[in-house]
This record gives sequence, structure tokens and C-alpha cells, in this order.
Amino acid sequence: MKPFRNLLSSGILSAAMAATPILANAQNAVPSTGYQLIEECELQIFFPVNVTALTPTQATAIDEFVVNASTDEFAIRGYASNIGDAQNNVRLSQGRAQSAAAIVQRRGERVSASAFGEAGDGPFFQRADLLREDCATALIEEAAAAEPSARGAGPLLGVGAGLGLLLLLTGGGSSDGT
Repeated sequence: MKPFRNLLSSGILSAAMAATPILANAQNAVPSTGYQLIEECELQIFFPVNVTALTPTQATAIDEFVVNASTDEFAIRGYASNIGDAQNNVRLSQGRAQSAAAIVQRRGERVSASAFGEAGDGPFFQRADLLREDCATALIEEAAAAEPSARGAGPLLGVGAGLGLLLLLTGGGSSDGT
């Protein structure tokens, strides 16, 4: 089984994504297109206050991102700004993640959607992030290759700057069975 599938099924990836700072552009500015692509691995979709519906342009961007990906698995994380009450912001972040997930599912791809509620102040944090599995898997493999002696020593942490998430990989045991 691929490392990403293990992370999705175990909940480790969701926990790591929740604890990791969100990538921001230099000014925390929302692009006029309503979305931005980060290193071919992540698509950020921005929403107005109290909105969970995608624009046709955003839906097309998600569709193209999925079609051009070299994977059939994706993770989506939804966020809200800290405007308004916390319960409403969780609902908004969930709705944003589900809106993006519906496009991915329509293509028959595997997707895991998570809502993280309030992420920060301002419109830059009213968004959903769509992540490619193959990028996450590559980061896990790179981290494992870079630290081969650490694989048997417990958790191995790797940071994916392009994905803005912390990946946790637990290595196998040592050769003496400990």
C-alpha cells in the first residue's frame, strides 16, 4: 500500500495537516482568479465571506488540476477566517472542502476532505487546499531516503514546503527486533 493511503486511513495526515502552518503568498493576498497553483502540487481555492460554492472558473481550475495530475488520489483541507463564530467557521470550512471534493469525485478519483475551521485573519484564510497524493508520497520517500538511519529509530518528520504540510512516517523496527 502506498504511504499516502496509510496516512489517509490512519488519520496521521489529517492531524499533521491541522498542525502545520498554511502556506501564504508574500502579502496574504487573494488572487483575482479566486485560486492559485503552488508548485504543481497544491491548488488553493479562495472563497468570499460565508460562501462555500465554487465559481465556474474555480470548478474548471479544480477539474484541470485533477485531469493533469499523475495520481488518482487527493486530499482537501477546508479553512475559514476567524470572522464570525467558531461553529459557523467549522461549517464553512467543511462546506468549502466538500465543494472541492465533489469536483474530484465527479472525475472518479479518490479524495479525503477535512475541515479545519478558523485558520487566520482575513480573506486569504477563507479557502480550500487541494493536494496531490503523488507529491505527498514523493516527499515521504525523499524524507525516508535522506534519513535512512532514522527509519528504525521512531518517527521521521519531513516538511513539504510546496504542500505546506508536515508528513509523519514511522520507520520499521531495527534488525534485532526492537
